[in-house]
Amino acid sequence: MVLYKYRSDSKNTENIFTNKQVWLAKPDNLNDPFECSYNIPLDLIQAHIEMACKAQIFGFAVSCAKLASKGRTPFGIPQNEIDEFWRSLKPVFTIKEDYRLFREFQKKHGVSISDKEGTFYQWKKAVKEVGIFSLSSEIDNQLLWAHYADESRGIAIGFCVTSDSRLSSSEHCFKVKYSDDISEKRDIGFNQQVVYDLEYDNNLLKKIRFSNTAKIPLSDPFFQQVISTKPTAWSYESEWRYVEETAGLFSLPAPICEVVFGLRAKQETIEKYKKLAIDSNDNIKFFQMKKSPSKNILEKCPIQ
Repeated sequence: MVLYKYRSDSKNTENIFTNKQVWLAKPDNLNDPFECSYNIPLDLIQAHIEMACKAQIFGFAVSCAKLASKGRTPFGIPQNEIDEFWRSLKPVFTIKEDYRLFREFQKKHGVSISDKEGTFYQWKKAVKEVGIFSLSSEIDNQLLWAHYADESRGIAIGFCVTSDSRLSSSEHCFKVKYSDDISEKRDIGFNQQVVYDLEYDNNLLKKIRFSNTAKIPLSDPFFQQVISTKPTAWSYESEWRYVEETAGLFSLPAPICEVVFGLRAKQETIEKYKKLAIDSNDNIKFFQMKKSPSKNILEKCPIQ
């Protein structure tokens, strides 16, 4: 499969070939005012936070039990202090209070764990900061040439979706779904990615700080739904999206295999991009859009 990036003739377009990089934009910088709209009911937020807090305390309890059979404790915490911590939790406490005591206990012993409430509210930041590179599976769409390629004076860069490319990854490339309904979270739970960090003092020969940070990964189904759903008014674009966790410059998501010139592309534009393309990859094929002789449609025709 080939996915196309429509571009006008510009320095930034030239840089795709010379620097072998593409720019991923934040949702706020895209042209759809409804970009990445979503709704997560407040009661679902609270239910998720409670579930995550309980799971982390339960996980610590399981770790204590497993290590106790080997005469060890988590993070080398003295057993009497672990016993005292369990006694400090009261049946009348809410899970919020239990989790506060749990975090304080861990912090006392140099273990920094993620704040589940804070982690959850990072969701909004994750959506806001994600980087998006828009592509299309269509090459003969007249509106795409008009809107994104300088009224057919520009080019379309064809990226070949190879098995080892970013565009073949289910976590980095999504086919856009078109719906006028706002994406709404209906079930408890999110996929979470936990990053561990251990600080070790070589002089004291011991751990001085341990931390873990949870975040929403690109693999989370609801996250994918939010960043790959657009209103039906945009369905003509047949869009696919290459995404990364942040906006900015990234290496080409797949090899460039085609350069397609618009119907109105000037000869100097054609010659310039042919040279840029050949200098970067001699396996690129060249085409230009032509009017069909019998219909009001565009046809992709090979050129030398």
